[in-house]
Amino acid sequence: MIGAARTAYIAGRAQNFGIPSDPSRIDLAKVIARKDEVVGQSLESLTKSIQSTPISIISTEKPYLPI
Repeated sequence: MIGAARTAYIAGRAQNFGIPSDPSRIDLAKVIARKDEVVGQSLESLTKSIQSTPISIISTEKPYLPI
């Protein structure tokens, strides 16, 4: 999402660099969908990598919050 925000910012400043541009609109749903895809791929890759090592994985629905 940070990359999408940076791209939108740069596109909004295009006229400052002599590049004519129309006002940009951001499709937040597409930004979030891309973020979810990237995170999903990363999680899948990390999971496969961890599973190929001789360690035990404990999975839980709730995050671990130390007291």
